[in-house]
Amino acid sequence: MNKELQILNKLYPLALELQDLAPWQWMFETELFGVQLPDSDTPYFVSIMGSAGQFNAVSIYEGVHAAEQILWIQGYQEEVMPDDILLIPHLMVSFDNRQLLQPDESQRIKDLDYAMNERKQWPVFQQVIPGHPHMFPELSRLRDLIPVLEQTLNVVRRTRDEEFAFIERTQEGVSGLFRISEDGQWRDQYKEMLNTFKPASIPASNRMAAQLNRIPKEKVVLEVDLALMPNPVMDRDPSYFPFILLLVEKESGYIVHFELLTPHPNVDEMFAGSGRKLLEALINQKIHPQEIQIRSKRLQPVLNKSFAGTSVHLKSQRNLPALEEALVSLRNFMG
Repeated sequence: MNKELQILNKLYPLALELQDLAPWQWMFETELFGVQLPDSDTPYFVSIMGSAGQFNAVSIYEGVHAAEQILWIQGYQEEVMPDDILLIPHLMVSFDNRQLLQPDESQRIKDLDYAMNERKQWPVFQQVIPGHPHMFPELSRLRDLIPVLEQTLNVVRRTRDEEFAFIERTQEGVSGLFRISEDGQWRDQYKEMLNTFKPASIPASNRMAAQLNRIPKEKVVLEVDLALMPNPVMDRDPSYFPFILLLVEKESGYIVHFELLTPHPNVDEMFAGSGRKLLEALINQKIHPQEIQIRSKRLQPVLNKSFAGTSVHLKSQRNLPALEEALVSLRNFMG
């Protein structure tokens, strides 16, 4: 038996036990708890999904920053963009109807000597890497799922009889219930963990800032976003979702600039370079706007740094109708 099947041989019984417990009948996806694996500084955060009766799964978010992001999404759903969840690294164990399983998923079940007809639904293991379609987890993540699911079972069994302080956002990170291991023994611990994530950004050079400032300023407001395109590029390994850097004039809806970017080597570096690309586009087109309105919460700190030294006013604005209309048109055109 190869290493992958050895791990799956331990994972499937845990996932099936969790499925039979059906904790989504009494737990909510906002009730996150942490699992701190031995010899790892990056905790996982577990969320039980399915209380609404539509999709049963366990989502496992990687790191404090990921936990902060999902808690923000859950708390401010009116401000959430459709692709926000795809920018959060996480693992997922979903429970899918056997008729909908992919051939490789069905083959794994058969290789582990399960009979497909035993169950209507079977566990499906996936990894979400920002900017990429869901994929089968890499070996190290698959291995991590064993203790994570063991501790998930420990917590969900107790939630019917015990009260827990689940994970909440704080000013500097998150705080709440963690399962930690000491000397081979797991126990509860309530603690705060800081978010040490700092968004990468490539600042504009003084020369570029001076170039833009020398262009006569216009009384024009532009809208900008860096948005994920819905159709993945499948002829690359791994496949990926392209992103579009889009700049639109607010009053007229005219598309000033658009550029397709790829999440290579990763989404963080793609975002980091987007501010410089935007500045270059404005300089090349000799446009010095009075204001740029930014929809993406993730793009704001990047542009703040990239446009430091320029006289352009940057403003966070979630509702950008001209940009949204242009984005829909481009997605339909490229679709």
